[in-house]
Amino acid sequence: MHKIFIIIRREYLTRVRKKSFLIMTLLGPILMASVYVLPIYLTTLSDEVKVVQVLDESGAFVDQFRNTNDFIFTPIDKGFEPAKQDFAASGDYGLLYIPKTELSVPVTGIFYSTQQPSADITTHIKIVMKREVESLKL
Repeated sequence: MHKIFIIIRREYLTRVRKKSFLIMTLLGPILMASVYVLPIYLTTLSDEVKVVQVLDESGAFVDQFRNTNDFIFTPIDKGFEPAKQDFAASGDYGLLYIPKTELSVPVTGIFYSTQQPSADITTHIKIVMKREVESLKL
């Protein structure tokens, strides 16, 4: 039993004393953290103000979207198809379409964009809509 312990100890120490083990022990966690942090940082890097058109057929949410430092919400009063065509020609960041629904049915907003929507806009829309639905149900 004593010989097995000596062999295990020797094998362990030969691997731990290598430079590659020491480097990866220090760099491994840093590399893993950068895999998670870097994409989040890159999505929040944009400084431009994005214009989002809001087509609210229910009429409950149009006044709830307030302009922020990053987003300008513009309410529009058109049908869905004309609004979609105007959005394609406008060059705005996105079109938020909220169909007419009852409060008993979960409200879903459909966000159209020419690019991948940022996490900021999707979370902002979810928070505003959730808060308004809760206040209307009370």
